[in-house]
Amino acid sequence: MVEINADGGTLAHIPDDLTIPQFILDSQHPLRPAADPQRPWLIEESTGRAVRANELRARISGLANAFNHQWNIGDPALWRTIGYTY
Repeated sequence: MVEINADGGTLAHIPDDLTIPQFILDSQHPLRPAADPQRPWLIEESTGRAVRANELRARISGLANAFNHQWNIGDPALWRTIGYTY
């Protein structure tokens, strides 16, 4: 992997072996605060309803399932390896 240097020194490692859902939902990075399961990830503007990580995981799983079922997009084995069932 290429070393990237900036004026402030060497940057923290950027993982290159994760899918985007894994990186966003499941990985821990030294520069990222620890995830609090009670803290909402999204808040619906019109209703103020909080959407937490578990709901996002379920919705991503449902979307992946729909893509696979409707258009045969994605490999079902890949979804199982990253921890999402469909």
